[in-house]
Amino acid sequence: MLAEKLPLVVGIDPGTTTGVALLDLNGNFVAMWSDKNISRSDLAKFISEFGTPVIVSGDTNPAPKAVEKIASLFSAKLVFPKEALSRKGKYELTRFFKAELDESWSNRHERDALASALHAWGRIRNLMERVEKRLKGYEDQDLEWYVKTRVIVEGENISKCVKNFMKDIKPKG
Repeated sequence: MLAEKLPLVVGIDPGTTTGVALLDLNGNFVAMWSDKNISRSDLAKFISEFGTPVIVSGDTNPAPKAVEKIASLFSAKLVFPKEALSRKGKYELTRFFKAELDESWSNRHERDALASALHAWGRIRNLMERVEKRLKGYEDQDLEWYVKTRVIVEGENISKCVKNFMKDIKPKG
């Protein structure tokens, strides 16, 4: 299996109380956590328990240094909004999770982290849908995660990624 760890979109709201929210590349909720005085290593350990970040995001422009450092640590793409997300904007982004999925946050830091992750996922949503359309009929989760990760991180062509994946899994000999 090539996709050993779930590729993630990670939203981080750094500060004295840091919030972190994780989504998969299909925009599905994975996990959320916050605590006071979280070290970078504790944050990285929490994220790694669920997968590998492909995108790390914040809710301000520019992204806070703590968000940049986590993105760099995982060699993930750093995403941040053109303008800082407003309180109303964060509410709009996160209300689906609270209403429809019964996923809630314990504090505003978790909500802001979730809003960051959702904003970042929204920016790649069309690309992810194009990948899914191209892969229709393959029914291979490893292939899907591989291609989605490569087109996000490396900016590779979808068809080229599929060919490379198939080449990598062909038996040698």
